[in-house]
Amino acid sequence: MKLKIIAFITALLVIGFATALFLYNKPHKDIRSARPDYITNVETLMLEFGANQQAAFERYAGKVLLVSGQIGIIVGCLKSTLQETYCMKASLEPGTRWISAF
Repeated sequence: MKLKIIAFITALLVIGFATALFLYNKPHKDIRSARPDYITNVETLMLEFGANQQAAFERYAGKVLLVSGQIGIIVGCLKSTLQETYCMKASLEPGTRWISAF
């Protein structure tokens, strides 16, 4: 009985380690050569997130977006593995709704 439990725990550890190793070494998506999944503008994006944030998140999460429009204020930045920095905060009217994308 003890041997089966030890074998089961060992198998789980090996599978977990293999999965973590696979995900860690998975190549990143090349954004420069990727075609956008959605082409939209700031106003439409803000209206979608304002109407139903969960549905908009499910639609756009993990996708490449090409968003046109004016950036209101830069609130945060992200440095990529290519040493490029991406920052964005969009605002339709100052002080109302906004979207922050990193």
